[in-house]
Amino acid sequence: MFVIALYLTTLLIAPQLWVPPFIGWPTDLIIYPLLFITVLQSGRLTEFTRLTIHDGLFLGLMIWIMLGVITNGLTDKGQYQLIFYVKVFLLYKLVIALIGNVDQASRFIRIFVFLTCVLALGAIQQKLSIDGIGWANQGRAWIDPAVLEAGGVGRSRWIGIFDGPGVFCVLFTMSLPFFLQHLGKEYTLWRRILSGILLLLLLGAIYSTGSRGGFLASLAVVVLNSMWRAGVSIRAIIVSCGLVLLTYSFAPAHLTTIEDQSRSGQHRVEMWAEGLDMIKEAPVFGIGRGNFQGYTFELIAHNSAVEIGGETGLVGLFLWVGLIYVSVKGVVTYLKTTEKPEEKTFCVALLLSVIGYLISAMFVTLEYETFYLLLAVCAVMARCAPTAVELGMRDYFHIGIIVMSWIVVLQIFVTQFFG
Repeated sequence: MFVIALYLTTLLIAPQLWVPPFIGWPTDLIIYPLLFITVLQSGRLTEFTRLTIHDGLFLGLMIWIMLGVITNGLTDKGQYQLIFYVKVFLLYKLVIALIGNVDQASRFIRIFVFLTCVLALGAIQQKLSIDGIGWANQGRAWIDPAVLEAGGVGRSRWIGIFDGPGVFCVLFTMSLPFFLQHLGKEYTLWRRILSGILLLLLLGAIYSTGSRGGFLASLAVVVLNSMWRAGVSIRAIIVSCGLVLLTYSFAPAHLTTIEDQSRSGQHRVEMWAEGLDMIKEAPVFGIGRGNFQGYTFELIAHNSAVEIGGETGLVGLFLWVGLIYVSVKGVVTYLKTTEKPEEKTFCVALLLSVIGYLISAMFVTLEYETFYLLLAVCAVMARCAPTAVELGMRDYFHIGIIVMSWIVVLQIFVTQFFG
């Protein structure tokens, strides 16, 4: 677990980008071999090479991305994406092999949320500081001019892959459920008090980023957690999420308007429309991973599903949704079989974390290591289930329905917005 903690530190705190003794260190070239050596030393090489349905879908997505990039012509951004997905797939497999069981998965999450709380302190400090300079000497992020005119200040952000406030905020949204779960009466008083304090810390950090998508995602996580505590089934919660999104898409424009002085919301919807055009023009391979901005000559998608669909086509989107689907199914399978209260709450928190991430990914592209680390933990839970988690024809039909429904709903929303 030490090597995993080291990796998470380089990913989240990223001392190699701002702490003088470590600046410029090739951390990937150091950490990845260490992770693999640890797998060998722990005798888990067989687990590393084992392929489950989770691995198959991820491997299929990676191969499809390669084919799409090659078909559309290998660009510098396409080459970067190829390297990224190979690297993330390797990381995914290494983490699954190293975690191995539910207790280790819980320890992994504890390390992750601890580092997130450290960054939450930094986010709040930057928001409250007079000069707006953060720990890594980074300035505050862009903010809508209307907010500045009303006396507001810039938004907190971090560095590296988290230099955007929306991307930074997702770390706090991901961690929220694991503290919400420890507020229950089944836990000791001191644990509930500590969880409450850290929960307030994360909420403060979310506010400091000023991310509207992050705020909505965090609010959804809190509401869904309350629904589960009230006895609502997991299936009902998931269906409720879909109905809320569907209702939002069909609601009158005056209720769903996202206009602002800088037109940031409008630009997002314009990019979503561009992504739909990409799917229509290149439904099989897409336009090639990494080519979204080159196609629009403006922005990236600011929506992970739109970007995946536009750049990898319907097949790539199907594989991406399928990986998420089987990850959720694996956790639900373990949740139904375990009798341990702490394991049940951990499973629910993990599901809410995935849901929070996906809601956040509707407003900003979040194809980063953090997402696949979360899915790796889900895969571990599936491997620990008494029965193997597989996908039948009915599951593949459900995945297809999800993909097509999402496209139809997004098309209706875009048409209404510009109508």
